[in-house]
Amino acid sequence: SCICASKASEVVAFEPNPETRTRLKQNANLAAGSIQTRPEALSNETGEGRLSSTNDYAEGTHEIAESGGTRVATARGDDLLDDLSPPDVIKIDVEGHELDALEGMRDVITQASYVWVEVHRGVDVEDVQALVSESGHETRLWSKRDGEQFVVGEKLDENLE
Repeated sequence: SCICASKASEVVAFEPNPETRTRLKQNANLAAGSIQTRPEALSNETGEGRLSSTNDYAEGTHEIAESGGTRVATARGDDLLDDLSPPDVIKIDVEGHELDALEGMRDVITQASYVWVEVHRGVDVEDVQALVSESGHETRLWSKRDGEQFVVGEKLDENLE
């Protein structure tokens, strides 16, 4: 978010984890540009979810779970269009909740020039790629040496609305 803020006029970061959101706000205060932090977890339903620690490889790694964890607000990205400017770039890193987040923001995605989705274990990368492609983006897969995979979507000039 901080790197994006140095290049964009505005960045909106969704971070449902209170501790991580506090760190994000502290970093945002040091960054060039504007970063608005929001407490919702992006999903396919507006309401409430549970955020639990994955005990994964990175500190602060959490996922939306059926039970346990901390109660958090969830929001469909499409429901927030009236409150936020349409994005130029979307970057999604939601620890296994990729398909639900994308499902809830189909209209938002069609307005973005670029979409980056980090695809986590247990999520079918082809399903993520299909959702991004359906929104008018040419997609490609990008993999890091450690096995992390990303779906990268770029809206071509003839697809821009």
